[in-house]
This record gives sequence, C-alpha cells and structure tokens, in this order.
Amino acid sequence: MLVLLLAAASISVRVGQTLHVAGTTGEPVVAYVVYRYEGHYPNFVHPVTYEASALALARSDTNGRVRFPPAVHVHWPFPLQTHPTLQIELAYAPALHNAVWYLGPFTDPQPDVFEYDQDRRRLVMSDLSGRPERWEQALERVASTIQSLARESSSEAPLGERHRASADLALEVIAHFRREYDEFLARHGEAARPMPEMPYMASDEDKRRWQETVEADLANEPTWRPRIARLVVKYESLLRECEAALR
Repeated sequence: MLVLLLAAASISVRVGQTLHVAGTTGEPVVAYVVYRYEGHYPNFVHPVTYEASALALARSDTNGRVRFPPAVHVHWPFPLQTHPTLQIELAYAPALHNAVWYLGPFTDPQPDVFEYDQDRRRLVMSDLSGRPERWEQALERVASTIQSLARESSSEAPLGERHRASADLALEVIAHFRREYDEFLARHGEAARPMPEMPYMASDEDKRRWQETVEADLANEPTWRPRIARLVVKYESLLRECEAALR
C-alpha cells in the first residue's frame, strides 16, 4: 500500500489535451504553440516552479486544434513537489501577426489582442496587421522564444534528437518570422512611429527623463523602416545560429 501511495504522489500521467485557437470572428487559426510541463515546490512565501520537461512545439490543424500528446513525469512526491501541468510559453499565429506569451489559469486577457478561456482551452487571437507597435512586439516574442529553444538545445541533447517534429516546426517558425519582417516593411515601413504610452512613474524627474529618451529615439528612427531594418540585422545572425542548432 505504501508503495502505491508513493507512486501516486510521485508519478504524473497526463492524458492528451487540446487547445482551440480561433480568430475574432470564430474562424479557426493555424498557430504554433511552444510548451513545457512545470510543477511547483509548495511554498507559502513565494511560489517556486520546477521544469518537468524540455520545451516542445505543436501546430494546430486546419480546424484550429492544437493537440498535446499524453505525458508521464516522475518527480519527488508531494509535498516536496506537485504534479506538473501544461505551461504554454508562446502561441504564435503568423497569419494574424500575433504572438501571446505565458497562457495559464491567471492569464489576464488583453482587449483587441487576445482572450483565453482556461476551462474551455480556447484562445481567441486578434489580427494585429494594422497595429505596427503590437506587431513588432509579437515578432520580438517569437525571436526570444526561438533563442530559448536553440539555447536549450545546445545545453542538452539537440532538439532534433530529442523531438524531431518540434525541431521541424521550429524551423517553420523561423521561416514565418523572416517573411513577417518583409510584410511589416511593405505595409508600415514608411509610417511614422507613434509616441508610446508613458509607464507609471512616481517622480516628475523620471517622467522628464523618459520623455527625453523617447523623443531622442523617435528623432533617430522616426519611421518603422530603420527600426525594423536594425532588428533584422540583429536577429539574422541569431536565426542562422538557431537553424544550425535545430537541424
């Protein structure tokens, strides 16, 4: 009996799960999802997580369904560690130019960007093609996640050896990422960059410094073209390194 109780406390079996991804009018969306399994060390002062699996990728089908395969994890028994749960690190919809970070039970929706229903496992993503500041943010998130995948691959067994399907999907994401920069420049390259919203600042001096910094940045790169061109240069070498690590 003790052995059975110990096994129940330290072996986690997750059946296959499904995430439904749709656009704002209900149409299914092809999306790439980067995920892992995470658990917790119970702590009443500060939550501490542990990674039960490496990063992996999945892609939705034509009906917008992302299927996560069953998973088995062995960990320290409760109360040392909890059973791990699915953690979505990134959901990326190239056709909508939208990328959402960290979906979980405490994720707050962002109006006109995304809505997430944890209970129904449904993600609704908005088309950000007409909002260059949001589109740029999505590309930054995709680039950061690609870098994490490549870094993790170099520190452990290569992703191509651990999970060939995930590596192939990561290469697809890189190809989408490159195409998106071309689309961004074609649509917004000559458009003026807007003044961003000032974050909360306690002192007038902090506000003044922020204002001066932003004004200098906009004077140096008044349109989106020089800014995006600089980011292309920044990320191109990174993307080549990532492709080498993922193949």
